[in-house]
Amino acid sequence: MYFWLTIKQLTIRKEDYILLNDFELISHWNRGQEAAFAVFYKRHVKALVRVAFLKTGNPTVAEEIAQDTMLSFYQKRGTPFLNPLGYVNMILKNKVIDYYRKVATQVFVEDIDTLQNQINARNPETELIAKEQDWLLSEAIEQLPKKCGEVFKLRRIEDLSNKEVAIKLGLSVNTVEQHMRRAIRLLSRMGLLLLVYWLV
Repeated sequence: MYFWLTIKQLTIRKEDYILLNDFELISHWNRGQEAAFAVFYKRHVKALVRVAFLKTGNPTVAEEIAQDTMLSFYQKRGTPFLNPLGYVNMILKNKVIDYYRKVATQVFVEDIDTLQNQINARNPETELIAKEQDWLLSEAIEQLPKKCGEVFKLRRIEDLSNKEVAIKLGLSVNTVEQHMRRAIRLLSRMGLLLLVYWLV
């Protein structure tokens, strides 16, 4: 049974909980008041689903990620959270990253054209995903070796050819290709290979 079904069955016996802020709700919950968590859950779960959808483009996956996020938070009961919603958002971010790591293992680097066609075929609503994923890819690129990062940005983001990158950086075309292969390999290990192709 899904976690959200269990939460829906909770009876909120104290209507005053609705007037409390998140910190107060979680404080009551940590003292044993399940109804306080029910209010917190119902207050934020729809927004979590929306954010997860923007980042995955899949409504089923989005709902599962939101549920898993709240379940992970629930399992941290007893923690004196200063910013409960901030912690929940951090969990959600990590769940999204985990999702793309799983997806990346199913992607073959040699099949770039097929992948690009699949991405382009998605409905217009999911085009927002690419913009929402910028922070993930930017963070990953910053972790690449300096030269690999420079080559990757010029090739995939500025859309320069290998020859143009070689001239701009004063490298041979072969060296540019080596740096590009290394960058893709490292990003793949980070679980972000799919995002690489969303930007091209």
